[in-house]
Amino acid sequence: MKSIRSYAFAILFAVGVTPLLVLALVLNANFRRSALSDADDHLTLVTSETGERVEELLREIHRDLERLRVHPAVRSPESLGASLRTELERMLRICDSVSELAFYGGDGKLIVSAQREQEDPAPPQETSTWFAAALRTNAPVVSPPANRKGLEGVFVSYYFPVLGETGADGVVRVCVSIERVSNMLAQIDVGKAGHLMLIDEDGMIIHQGKFGVTLKQFPDLALWNQWKKTLAGRCEIGGNGWMYVGHQIRAGKVPAGANWYLIGLLPEMAVLSGLDRSRDSAGMVLLGTLGLVLGGAFLLSRQVCYALSPLVRAAGHVAEHHWDRVRIPLQGPQEICEVGRSFNQMAEAIRMYQDDLESQVAVRTKELKQKRVQLSKANAQLGAALDSSLDGILVVGTRGEILTMNRRFREFFGISVDCTWNAEELERDLRLKMESTSAFTGFDVDLNPEESSLIDGRRETEWMISQPRERSLRVYSSPVEGPPGKEFGRLWMFQDITETRTLERGLRESQKLEAIGRLAGGIAHDFNNLLAGMMGNMCLLEGKVTRSKEARDALQAAQGAARRASELVRQILGAARRSFLNLSSCEATEIVEEVVSLVRRGFDPKIQISVVRPDSPCRIHVDPSQLHQVLMNLAVNARDAMVEGVGGALKFSLQHVELTESEAEAVHPRLARAGRFIRIDVSDTGTGIPEGVVDRIFEPFFTTKPTGQGTGLGLATSSGIVEQHKGWLTCETQMGRGTTFRIYLPEDEAAPETAKVVPITPSMTLRRGDGATILLVDDEDLVRNINERLLKALGYQILTAVDGVEGLARYQEHRSEISLVLLDLTMPRMSGAETFRQLREWNPDLPVIIYSGYVVDPKEFALANGSMPSAILTKPLMIQALAGKIGQILDEKSASTGLSAAA
Repeated sequence: MKSIRSYAFAILFAVGVTPLLVLALVLNANFRRSALSDADDHLTLVTSETGERVEELLREIHRDLERLRVHPAVRSPESLGASLRTELERMLRICDSVSELAFYGGDGKLIVSAQREQEDPAPPQETSTWFAAALRTNAPVVSPPANRKGLEGVFVSYYFPVLGETGADGVVRVCVSIERVSNMLAQIDVGKAGHLMLIDEDGMIIHQGKFGVTLKQFPDLALWNQWKKTLAGRCEIGGNGWMYVGHQIRAGKVPAGANWYLIGLLPEMAVLSGLDRSRDSAGMVLLGTLGLVLGGAFLLSRQVCYALSPLVRAAGHVAEHHWDRVRIPLQGPQEICEVGRSFNQMAEAIRMYQDDLESQVAVRTKELKQKRVQLSKANAQLGAALDSSLDGILVVGTRGEILTMNRRFREFFGISVDCTWNAEELERDLRLKMESTSAFTGFDVDLNPEESSLIDGRRETEWMISQPRERSLRVYSSPVEGPPGKEFGRLWMFQDITETRTLERGLRESQKLEAIGRLAGGIAHDFNNLLAGMMGNMCLLEGKVTRSKEARDALQAAQGAARRASELVRQILGAARRSFLNLSSCEATEIVEEVVSLVRRGFDPKIQISVVRPDSPCRIHVDPSQLHQVLMNLAVNARDAMVEGVGGALKFSLQHVELTESEAEAVHPRLARAGRFIRIDVSDTGTGIPEGVVDRIFEPFFTTKPTGQGTGLGLATSSGIVEQHKGWLTCETQMGRGTTFRIYLPEDEAAPETAKVVPITPSMTLRRGDGATILLVDDEDLVRNINERLLKALGYQILTAVDGVEGLARYQEHRSEISLVLLDLTMPRMSGAETFRQLREWNPDLPVIIYSGYVVDPKEFALANGSMPSAILTKPLMIQALAGKIGQILDEKSASTGLSAAA
């Protein structure tokens, strides 16, 4: 337990113990230093004396070798003849250190040898490098120390060349044992755990003290180089400290021809183990002194702290709120009494203040709990409101931290719930998902009012993002204000307007097509009237121009131009979705086959045309002539895309396709829908369509062909026709690889198998009249006059009227004579529709042919006027079609009249 007494005791104890500890450390350091110094001196003396004794032994061995070197048995062994072995054995007995003498010839073969031990005889063939060196240099050569097989100890071999007149005739090998050196070293007492080592210049251990001679390489060459260089010092071997002293034995004293080193080793642990007795004595003295210090510190701390104990106890009662015990008795020295009196007054004031404070804390705690409950409810409501919002919401703090983002924002940009980004990381991710970042100024710009170009602190822009899916987002940015005049962040709100933009694009497209339709209708009315006059007059001239071939060719060219002009008007109406369909159940394969037969006759033979058909029927509900036009347009475009004179491949393929909702959205997001379809592909191997052009190829009047070679209505008309059949047209292209147009048409699953295709281009023959009377009502003089002349030329009686009022009057006058009425729809005073209703009211069976420069839907006309006309024709009227239709209607009238009479 911590107290003033314990602190005082600790201080006094520390003051007394610190000098003792310092003294103990100093004594221990001195003992250690003295012991190591004495051991170092002893090791140096022993190593030096032993080295001198080793040198003396080596000098004796050296003297024996010198005697051998000048002996006749070594200098000229061949002179001794048969007594050579005897002489060698005698020399072995004289030289104690020599263990073997052997004489080898110049070819390395053994001639004669003598040895002390028979376990290791001289080898019959000498091949060592030292032997070869003695022959080569004609000088003695010494081998390094080595072991001998079967013998203990270390040996050094001397090779003395036997010189003849022309050089060395042989070599005498002398093996010298240094066993006397090893024995002497083994008897030296270096000290406890110490030993001596004899090592050569290269670190080969010749003698290893108490462990015997091993003749092994010193394991740590770096340590050996340190020993050889310094010859005295400290080192670490096997994790323990050692003292070492070296003595160099010069080469002149060593029979091996190189320096040897005598190393004395002594472990520091063994040297320091002798300090324990001294430490024990000093420890007893220190322990006694420590006891005296401890007792003195205890007595002093008790005396010093006795007067402060009541104050300490009172302070403890204050901390434990035991106010009834907080009272210090006023006794002891005057200063202690003054401190006690002041403390008692302070404790009373604190008690009163604490009571008041505790009552206030209780009230505040209750209010805080209520506020926390309210805040928790408000946060829950706010979180639910944010996550239920259809708009994405992001709030960023002024320091760039993300304060909140709702579920819709994470859904827009594919951000996981556990994301912990800051504003900079989020901005980097958002830029990667945008199609264009020009509208995104960045969070930091709007967060800094001084750098921002906002109006009243607000910004509105639009983003286009491509990931995780394409969206159009309207983005609002406004500051988030806290206390008056202080902003703590900024709010960004993201509204998904993808559907709105899609509807706007569709509306603009519809408005554009509607405008084109209105324009086409006006042009068609006036232009068709002009074409009617032109084509009618040319038809009249055709029978009269018979002699001049040049005139006939010019007339035919004019008729062709007029027909192309009429076709151009029909294409304009088709592109504007203003044409009406004559639908029937057809086999798509037959329509494709008919188009292919026409294409094969008219296209370059180098273009390979093929058709891929499915095994099952491909029933569709279409207007055959309109689908024929679509396929011909695509085939002509494919032909134009292939290089003239080179050719290519044009392939028509049909197949059954069933699309799910997701598959349909991927094929054509705006038009496609789920269901079963017949897909007709028109593929070519042409040049392909550039990437920047593909999105505009279905626009009316847009073309990539040179001026004068295309109107830009072919694909627009084709797309309009396919969409009228509740299908869609798509394009897949790759530059240099070709283009594929895919036509999707709903499959007619309920159509009978035996239904046949209605002929697309029926053959019209010019039929002549039989004197029947026709009432022709048209306000255009040119059209009325030319039609009157054409019909009279065919043998009909013609009555004319300039408008509906005059037409009704003429009908009343010649009612019994008139067999058919040819009625224009657009007329002044009374329109053709009003005239038609009045005529049918007078005579419901009266045949009436309606014709107009505008396109007329038969069903809508019948619904608006009460009955269906006999036929509806479009200006300009072709004489063959007009004559055929009139003849057909009159024949049907005659047949019905005959049946009625027979009945």
